Amino acid sequence: MRNEGHAMEWISRAYSDRDSALFLYENMYPKPLEVICYLCQQASEKALKSLLFVSELPLEKSHDLTRIVERLTASFPVDDELLRACAFLTPYATSSRYPTRIEIDEPRAKKVIEEMRYIISWVDKCIEEIRAKESQVNSGD
Repeated sequence: MRNEGHAMEWISRAYSDRDSALFLYENMYPKPLEVICYLCQQASEKALKSLLFVSELPLEKSHDLTRIVERLTASFPVDDELLRACAFLTPYATSSRYPTRIEIDEPRAKKVIEEMRYIISWVDKCIEEIRAKESQVNSGD
């Protein structure tokens, strides 16, 4: 896989943010919902950015998940569900760091976690497909 080292660094950090969000959600009371939502957004952003390295696209400073995914459309199968999940999560990049109008209750935090899981699962599938294709090429099939 091209730029595998960089891509794996980013996906590893994405998993760490995901695991931290899930730990906080499952073990803290009261639940720090803003922090959980922020970590979910960050996990999704880092996972998506790992694919930028694989695609040999330059990394740009953006927290807009939809914008990141739109840059990946030439290399990966992007669907409406992924774009919807990205649009839903993008506002949480700043919601825990700055005063915002986003009301976060437990059902909303649960939805944020679901969307993060969807995005990370999509990234994992993309990486698996790349590895499978490379394995076929390397085995001569």
